Amino acid sequence: MKLLVHKLFKTCKNFTINKFQFKTLPISTNSILKITIILCWLSWIIFYSKMVSINIPTFHLDGAFQTASGLYRLDAGQLPGKDFYPYIGIGPLFMLYPFFKILGANISASVFSAQLVVLLIGVLSVALIWHLIWKPKSFITSIVVGSLLFLVPMGIASYFSFPLPDWMTIIASPGNSLRPIRAVVPYLVVSVYYFFIFNINKEIKKYILSGVLTGAILLWSNDFAIPSAGLFVIFIFINAFRCKEFKLKNLFTYLFITIFSGLAFIVLVTQGHIIEILKYNFLDVAHDQWWFFGPYDQSGRIFNLQQLPRLFSQENYIPLFIIFLNTVFLFKTKLVEHALILWIGITLFFGGVVASIGGHLGGYFSSFYFWGIVTFYIELFFLVWLLIKKYLIQSLISNFKSQISIIFLLIITGISIFIMTISINNFNLAISIANNDTNRFYTKELGGYLDNEWKNYIELAKSTNETSVFEEYWGIWSATKKIFPNWPVDSVIHALGSTRNITTKNLQDAKIIISTRYFTAPTWQPWNLSQNYWFYENLLRDWVPSELSPTTIVWSKRENSLKFKNIDCDFKNNKNHSLILQNKNPGFYEIDMSYNFSGVGRFLIMVRNNISFGADANGYISINPSITTVKFPVYTEKTGLTELDINVIGKDNYIFNIKSCTAKHISIINKEVLRVPGLFDADFFLTDGNWVNGIARSWAGFFVPNTEKFFNQYKVGKFVEFTNG
Repeated sequence: MKLLVHKLFKTCKNFTINKFQFKTLPISTNSILKITIILCWLSWIIFYSKMVSINIPTFHLDGAFQTASGLYRLDAGQLPGKDFYPYIGIGPLFMLYPFFKILGANISASVFSAQLVVLLIGVLSVALIWHLIWKPKSFITSIVVGSLLFLVPMGIASYFSFPLPDWMTIIASPGNSLRPIRAVVPYLVVSVYYFFIFNINKEIKKYILSGVLTGAILLWSNDFAIPSAGLFVIFIFINAFRCKEFKLKNLFTYLFITIFSGLAFIVLVTQGHIIEILKYNFLDVAHDQWWFFGPYDQSGRIFNLQQLPRLFSQENYIPLFIIFLNTVFLFKTKLVEHALILWIGITLFFGGVVASIGGHLGGYFSSFYFWGIVTFYIELFFLVWLLIKKYLIQSLISNFKSQISIIFLLIITGISIFIMTISINNFNLAISIANNDTNRFYTKELGGYLDNEWKNYIELAKSTNETSVFEEYWGIWSATKKIFPNWPVDSVIHALGSTRNITTKNLQDAKIIISTRYFTAPTWQPWNLSQNYWFYENLLRDWVPSELSPTTIVWSKRENSLKFKNIDCDFKNNKNHSLILQNKNPGFYEIDMSYNFSGVGRFLIMVRNNISFGADANGYISINPSITTVKFPVYTEKTGLTELDINVIGKDNYIFNIKSCTAKHISIINKEVLRVPGLFDADFFLTDGNWVNGIARSWAGFFVPNTEKFFNQYKVGKFVEFTNG
């Protein structure tokens, strides 16, 4: 191991871009084989992503349509801040856009580009970790290894239907909100810095470019842009000190260029609408999303500083241990490579911390966990290789190194070609099946196939000339017509803070409103109705359903608004707060409550409404502690006195008082919008177009009612048979 010992920050060793280049021509056999392997796996990625995008997704709640909304807006010439607020961040959208545009700028292209980029950055991440540990002469070698380690398991799993471990599955899929792409920024920063900036001899040039890189980071998504930029500043300062470049001129230049370039980039991208985008990200979203989105349980949140140790959960034990080991390695080796690996891990951890403190615990450390697992195995393999090389076969390796390398590369090339060929054949077969499937039809506007049950809806959208269409979640109608509502967000759930006022006002100009059918998402539609009653109240009073798609309701304006009848509403302000309704009939009611709340720290105010069960709401709605009035729906099961309890979650140092309440009976009951909890149609349990003879076309899941009965009935190991057999 002594051979590895260098003085990292004392002697800033020369590292040239020649490491990327072939040193002799014609290209060596090794290089030809490596390039062939990379091209095979690049082809595999392309055809795998194309196969994923054959069928158009129809589940519009987050996921594919959240991503597509921003891409469609960019393609229409709209810009972040100026025209819309991308909830998933500016950087990820611009990373996807070139692929989206090349493939046709439709929903299929959006699905393809998201899957393609996720796989490409997975390869890059593994390749970079390998390169920093093994330090091969060429980065091409690391790309080969990254392709094999990341994609071979996926290729084998997709062919033999083997399950991949969760830590790999999560990274290999775009998911609902592009988390793998949002989390790639530390790898991108290290790649640019290590290969193109670190060894620039002219100090002032080095710090100018480092400042430009730091400023560019700020365009990424909030959860990873902030820790990446902040920790990179710290890294630059430490590196300057170790390299004896800790001079006022260098540091002032770096900080000035960082601030200037950061502002310049965001002003350029938003065309000067920097205040709007910053206000949405750091006031509207940052203030509201913590209390608005679930889960809402005490253990899943950070309420105060004393609860910060919750961040060091079992999910993070392994990667935190790897951070400790790499810290020890760094003190021993003083290698910049080890410093950068450690920086990636720390940055990914703090990216998860920002999201966890800003939202909830769980799910935000998947990229950190992936880094820990990959780093551990690559470092372990490297140590084993050093031992083998030193004690067992050093002479054999030195005598037959080139022959062994060629033979090994030939084997890997053969395997890569074989798996690539399978991928191409699978794609061609899937296209052939889709073309000949009488249950599906090709939609040019969307770039892929839909089940026949969507035909009437697509034709309705295409034949409707009205452009003032507002979708609860930007979805298939808007994608078909390439139109956007006159509000700056992709869905009602992202209309947070002052943006909610903008969307409410603009909704008055709507000619068509499209919302989610109850059975599209029996958990999330009632949750959304509860948390965003400002949207649904308008629908129930002033609009009437006119058309249905398999997942949505098309609403038309009523001639006269409905009037909801008042009922008695009272409240208790003792130790256990509650609302009391005197209802004559079971059913749905609207409550308008005024209150005041003050307290030190964070709190959740949970009001029982017997409708909202999404994200562990368990029949409660979360209301904003910072305002004084709220309107929401409730369901009462019995006639007579109904008491709805209110729980404040957090420490006891708060003051909460209900000042008044009014209640009205919601006179319209539409089973597509309001559904009595626990009451289900028989056809709810039928299979849908996603399932054919027990085989899932797109995703291996189905919906069941959110009741205790079904929690117990559907567990791992149970056998499920649809009513059609």
